[in-house]
Amino acid sequence: MRSLVLILLAFFVAQAQTGNQTNEDRSDPVTTLSSYYNAINSKEFRRAYGYWESPPSSYDQFERGFADTDRVRLLIDPQFPVEGAAGSVFADIPTIVVATTRGGNERVFAGCYTLRKSNVRDTGWRIYRAAVSQVPSTTRVSRLLARSCRNSQ
Repeated sequence: MRSLVLILLAFFVAQAQTGNQTNEDRSDPVTTLSSYYNAINSKEFRRAYGYWESPPSSYDQFERGFADTDRVRLLIDPQFPVEGAAGSVFADIPTIVVATTRGGNERVFAGCYTLRKSNVRDTGWRIYRAAVSQVPSTTRVSRLLARSCRNSQ
């Protein structure tokens, strides 16, 4: 059953990312992450950069990081913990990103996105931190998702 849920979620997220249609939704962790990658697929890097609470790099570095990226596909594990702490809610989302370069090569990245929503000043969900790195494309999806947030803490 979990495999079916993963496949359906991957389809849902992929559909949300297709086309040039802007998908700006921060209502929950899944749609926020999907909207972030929608911005990247649409080459709206300023909008994507705005999803970060505290960006890990300058905007110019962020944009250059996607210079060779044609498109990305997102796969997440829908069973992720959401926990509250001192006026905020945090969600750790196990994530796999398949990036296709302009040359048609695929690179697989896996890790954990932590999203945060303030209960004091509601601005929707934002990316709090990410621990995502390139992995061999031969690694099983279930193994990547199962260990991605545990290893990044």
